[in-house]
Amino acid sequence: MIRFERSTDYALIRSIITTPAVFRHLTDDNSPSAEDYQPIEHEAIWYVIVRDSYCGDEELLGLWMFHPLNSICWEVHTALLPNAWGEYRDRGIAHAEQGNTAAAVRDLETYLAHAEDALDVDAIAERVAALRRAAN
Repeated sequence: MIRFERSTDYALIRSIITTPAVFRHLTDDNSPSAEDYQPIEHEAIWYVIVRDSYCGDEELLGLWMFHPLNSICWEVHTALLPNAWGEYRDRGIAHAEQGNTAAAVRDLETYLAHAEDALDVDAIAERVAALRRAAN
């Protein structure tokens, strides 16, 4: 079950945002380094932590930051950890096993683009290459 909770645990928030695979997608040339980054601590900003709970185990997936622009418009920032992209990997592998090469390649490439620091990146990249070779 996916669980969402508002959090003011700024150490946890900082640890999610400064994860290298996440941080490089959230920053630009004017951003502080990961070492210097501190989340904004303000009651108007909502940090919503997302966790996956399964059979008593709980896995941290990331967070969303909701920042109010005015009384009705909010800006949303997404920071999902690499393990949150596993569904694309699993679905891609299932597509490959069913012979649906185009869908397999699409999902596996999405996984590779977002889970660059995952331990299985090389194996999945090889699988994508093999699927492309077989399709040609």
